[in-house]
Amino acid sequence: MATADLSREGKEHNAAAQAIADFEASQTLARAREAVELAVAKHDIKPEARDAMLKAMNQAEQGWQRAIDKIGERAGLIKGPDGMHNTQCAAELR
Repeated sequence: MATADLSREGKEHNAAAQAIADFEASQTLARAREAVELAVAKHDIKPEARDAMLKAMNQAEQGWQRAIDKIGERAGLIKGPDGMHNTQCAAELR
């Protein structure tokens, strides 16, 4: 039974690591940031609207990072000194 539990934990760990990698590799936020910057540069946007757009982008980026952190936390992944999640499970270090 312990082997089955370990295997299940390993699969969950791998799934979480893959989800984090997918989040980190996604170009969604980069494209959104480019779209906001392009809109600000190309169009005569009121300063209040520009500030609101940039604030919304910053909030989206922070939320994205919180999602990555929560996935790693729930899967028992550890963060390295660079702030990136290590593919090694915290349980493996004990």
